[in-house]
Amino acid sequence: SLIKLVYFSRHEDIQTDDKRRRRLKHRALVPIGHKRSYPILGGRLHFVKFETGNLNDCLDFINSKQLHHG
Repeated sequence: SLIKLVYFSRHEDIQTDDKRRRRLKHRALVPIGHKRSYPILGGRLHFVKFETGNLNDCLDFINSKQLHHG
């Protein structure tokens, strides 16, 4: 079986996305559903798989990406 890891990283290049972010931020402040609004964080979801026998590789990956720091 597999270890499935999903993590979020923010975009580093702020200048190229600046206009798009402003548009999305404006739209994100419009309530969705029952008076709730959700911020757009501007980033990417990453999906990584490891064989369960390679648990140490997975832990090393988490440590190298500093994912355990919250």
